[in-house]
Amino acid sequence: MKTLYLTRRQQIEINDIMYLQSESNYTLIHTINQAKTIASQTLHLIHSSINYDNFVRISRSYILNIEHISTYSLENNKLTLKLSNGEKFIASRRRIKNCLDKIKIAQKRSSELKA
Repeated sequence: MKTLYLTRRQQIEINDIMYLQSESNYTLIHTINQAKTIASQTLHLIHSSINYDNFVRISRSYILNIEHISTYSLENNKLTLKLSNGEKFIASRRRIKNCLDKIKIAQKRSSELKA
């Protein structure tokens, strides 16, 4: 299992991360147990340190874990993503195609694993 190391004493299992949220030069890490952790690194640095295919950047401020996306819909060039905890996010226009591509690849990969 992969782990994100924030400090020597603080680490988070990558599979437990629901989404990452940018707050200026800090990043809020939202996990499945509803906990929020503040990291003193930018969203870009954390995303590059996890280097994990199951995360997709949907906007300047958010990166979502594809495994926790329960539903998504594309209407009028507006991509809405809903996480398993009920939170909804809207992808920026220029990231819609990349988001859909990554979600479809992840769904295909998970269906191949189940078969």
